[in-house]
Amino acid sequence: MTGKKNIIGNKVVFQNALFVLALVLTVIFIGTGSIQQRNAVQVGTVDEAATEKLKEAAANSVGPIYKTDVSVSEKCVVQVEGVFEELDMVLAELGEEESYYEAVQNTALELPVVLVNKQLSAYQALTPEQRKAFVNDCISMLQTIYENGITADSMEQAKQTLQNELAKLPWHIDLKTMAFMILTAAVEPNLIVDDVAVETMKEQKRAEVSDVLIRKNQKIVDEGEIITQEI
Repeated sequence: MTGKKNIIGNKVVFQNALFVLALVLTVIFIGTGSIQQRNAVQVGTVDEAATEKLKEAAANSVGPIYKTDVSVSEKCVVQVEGVFEELDMVLAELGEEESYYEAVQNTALELPVVLVNKQLSAYQALTPEQRKAFVNDCISMLQTIYENGITADSMEQAKQTLQNELAKLPWHIDLKTMAFMILTAAVEPNLIVDDVAVETMKEQKRAEVSDVLIRKNQKIVDEGEIITQEI
């Protein structure tokens, strides 16, 4: 009976030993495969992931590139000149007892601008030569801000520049506010984003990035391994 128990005990020990041996061999096999996988990456080959990351960063550094739409400034000048031509026409056809302000209110002007009585009265009080000089100043002011360029984001800044520059002119305050109302009703961005130029510059920036090469003793991240600041 005792001999039978010893045989059973030896069999259990043998099975446990085989299990441990199989486990050890499995661990060694996995570790060897991992080492072989890491060694398969040769020093000096391109690190595709790192290279692409740098290329994307370079492309994203490209800001908006603008091109000038000359037709915008030309259109705005025509509109402003049209408003003053309409004001002069109303004034020329005005009867002795008629109100210039009321006559203008009944006129569809070139631009959606509302002019008050004191502004129109100040304009009416000018001589034909003075009105011509006033209009020329307005057109010159408009052309100046367009030479500097106006983007959609700089519209408010452009209007502020107009107001500041108009304040320097020798005209009556009511004429200055009249000019500001007309010019700001006409002004619009003349600089628009050049999408083709932006994409071209992005490709150029990507091309300027050199390939990242794998160095000796460099950490190679295994598939599925979580990337941290240490990796």
